[in-house]
Amino acid sequence: MTIEEVRAACIEKRIDTESDTRGSMFRIDEPFLFHVLKYYYHHSSEISPIERLSNCMESEDALDEAINGSRGEAWYNTDPFGTITDKVYSRFLGISLGKKMFNKVLKHAVKHNTNVVKYCEPSNFRDRTTVILTDYWDPEVFKKYEKDLLSHALISDIWTILILVTEYGFVQIPFLPNDRDALDGLVLDEDKVKADVQKWMDTPVEYIVDGGTWNRGHHEEYTIYLYDKVWELIDAGGERNRGKIRYEAINKFLDEVLWVAETDKLDLDAEIRSFDCERYELYIFGKKLVWDSTTIGKNGDPRYIKLNKSLKKLFKAFETEDE
Repeated sequence: MTIEEVRAACIEKRIDTESDTRGSMFRIDEPFLFHVLKYYYHHSSEISPIERLSNCMESEDALDEAINGSRGEAWYNTDPFGTITDKVYSRFLGISLGKKMFNKVLKHAVKHNTNVVKYCEPSNFRDRTTVILTDYWDPEVFKKYEKDLLSHALISDIWTILILVTEYGFVQIPFLPNDRDALDGLVLDEDKVKADVQKWMDTPVEYIVDGGTWNRGHHEEYTIYLYDKVWELIDAGGERNRGKIRYEAINKFLDEVLWVAETDKLDLDAEIRSFDCERYELYIFGKKLVWDSTTIGKNGDPRYIKLNKSLKKLFKAFETEDE
């Protein structure tokens, strides 16, 4: 679908901003939304919502209490405040006060969402929530990040909630609907290949190495279970080896071999120059690729040279069960 068609679908499915915004938002990720509104919004007669946000941003004690809450430790990433950490959590909170911060917070939100896809386990999709509290809104600036945020929502179920905070209260800025299933099945045109790749996550990748005429004793059969992050190898003697793969290594591999999913089967054929040399077979994305050692040699096919390097990097990320 085009960006315009996805926008139209979002408009059709989103709530009326004059309805019970707080209750409808809670259906997305109640633990996180309740926490955010409790610590960062907290409307009262003594202090306005904007003042509350400013105080949180200026007070380290208030920030520590808010980020850690009753859990005793951080459980979401923040910008532009909080302790800098390399750990990627599935939830993100950005606060923008004033015009200058708005673009930066959106940029960091997109970067965080991308990191969630790469590094966070895929089992708890309902915890993948990005919240932005802002006292300033510019639709032209938002358009620069709209496609990325939509893509994260439709492909990886990372839901973005935009909340405009004023002196008098808050209102949800209409973007995505407050029902994570409402847009199920919608895919932006440019994300169709990535969506197809996701469908193959449950299907094992198979890789076979055969030594050919001059090395008949060399035979290996790899089976790589992407979703379970597990690999198996059966060698020439029939011995079975098994281990784990780091999730980030799997994502890096999939990014590098995405061209296979985008290429027609007929265009994937490699030139087989000799049946005597080492031969390789790869089954991935519902396609079979066959090549030999000359294909990945000095004057070989650049695509398969790249593919071979990607496989080697993936194998280096293999961990045995003893590790």
